Order: sequence, then structure tokens, then C-alpha cells
Amino acid sequence: MTAISYQQVSKAFVNHQQGSVVQALSNISLDIAENEFVCLLGPSGCGKSTLLNLLAGFLKPDTGTIDFFGQPISGPSPDRGVVFQEATLFPWFTAAKNIDLGLEAKKLPTAERQRIVEEILALVGLPGKGHHYPHELSGGMRQRVALARVLALGPRALLMDEPFSALDNNTRERLQDELLRIWSMDKKTVLFVTHNVEEAVYLADRIVVIGPSPESIRTEIKLDGTRPRSRTDESIRRTSEQLRQLLMDLPCCLAPALHQKGQNDEH
Repeated sequence: MTAISYQQVSKAFVNHQQGSVVQALSNISLDIAENEFVCLLGPSGCGKSTLLNLLAGFLKPDTGTIDFFGQPISGPSPDRGVVFQEATLFPWFTAAKNIDLGLEAKKLPTAERQRIVEEILALVGLPGKGHHYPHELSGGMRQRVALARVLALGPRALLMDEPFSALDNNTRERLQDELLRIWSMDKKTVLFVTHNVEEAVYLADRIVVIGPSPESIRTEIKLDGTRPRSRTDESIRRTSEQLRQLLMDLPCCLAPALHQKGQNDEH
């Protein structure tokens, strides 16, 4: 079953300071199957995060359509849980309270919310850490809480925008393993943005290489579905080298401007 469908999607932004238009995405058509783990790979500024933000409902396409399980996207929804590069936790709330906020908004009974929070903390490897405040947690732990906050709402898809890029390499690899462990237990559809070749090859079922417009999707590579993978496997190394060469051959990307085409500065 198709979970996500982009059809002829384009998106431009206006740089009001320079009086220019930056075409972030051009005529993107991409289907993602239910439970598939897809990585968007490409240099910074090539529209990967824009593609994810359109799916999240934070932006609207200039042209084209985006469907989620057959329904057009009209705005943000807890069915499409977003995990950002920064954990963006409320510092004055404990880890448990940060996770509970979305459940409270759904008006679930207190006992059920407490059960879900405890189960989700255990799922992300943080049992007994719910009473800690964000400043008492490491960067990796804060990112686990951010993931837990999204998972607690039971989304059908996870949209992850370079969630591990700010972490040291050892922590990053541990969280990659944790993410795959969680995904193997409850296979949600995942769209994962990264510019790290090794990360994409280790995580994904399929890698979509994004380049600058007008040819936004440059290639797609489907990986062997066998898991767990070894980071030192020869096939992993060969695929990484192939992707690295593809990225080196891409023309430079222009960083997207801050303003959507047609927006006013005050918005």
C-alpha cells in the first residue's frame, strides 16, 4: 500500500533582500510504501527538508499534490510525527511531562497517559528517566525523549529531519541502532533526511538522492532488506562509495531563502 505520494510537486522561496526566487524543488514525483524506510540524501540546500516540511504540512506546494494514505494533506497532523535536528523540549518540564503534553491534549485519562509515558520511555531506552529535566540529560538522551514524544501519539509515519546530526559519532551510531530496533518492533513509514552517506546506507530500505533544481531527484537506490546490517560489510562500503561519487558530481546547491514565494516579510 502506498503511504506517501508526491505528484509533480514544486516549491519556490523568495529572497526579499536580494529580490530573487530560489526554486527549492521542481516537479517531484515520489511514492513511499507503507512501512518503508526511505532516506533523502543530498547536500545542504537542495530541498530535502523542504520536501519533508511539505509532507508534515508546515508548507504548501506551489504546484502538485501530496497524499498521505490516499488523503490530501491540508496541514500538520499527529499521524505524521516530526523529529527535528534539535530536541526542542520544554526545559521547564520533565522528560515525562514533555512526552505527556500531546497525550494530555488528546484528553486521555491520567492513568492511561502515565502507562503510555512509561512504556514509551522504556521503548527508547530511558526507563526510570522520566523525572529528569532536559538540562540533566545528555544530547542523545534529549533526542530520545523527542522521539518518545512523537511515538507516544501513535503516528502512522515518522518524519525525521537530520535528527542525529548534532551528536558525536558514537552517540549517533547508538541512536541509529535504537531507531532500527524501535522500527523493527513497530514498522512505521519513515522519511529520514540526512546528508551523511553512511547513515543513509545503514538505515534505509531505499535512498533517494536529491540535487538542485530543475532535476531534484537524481537517482534512487534500493538496498538489500536483510537486517541487521554490518557497518563494515563490503556491500555497504561499495554502495557508500557509489553514493559519495554521485554527490561529488552534483552541482552546488543554493540554500533556500527564508520566505515562501508570495509571503510578506511580517509572516
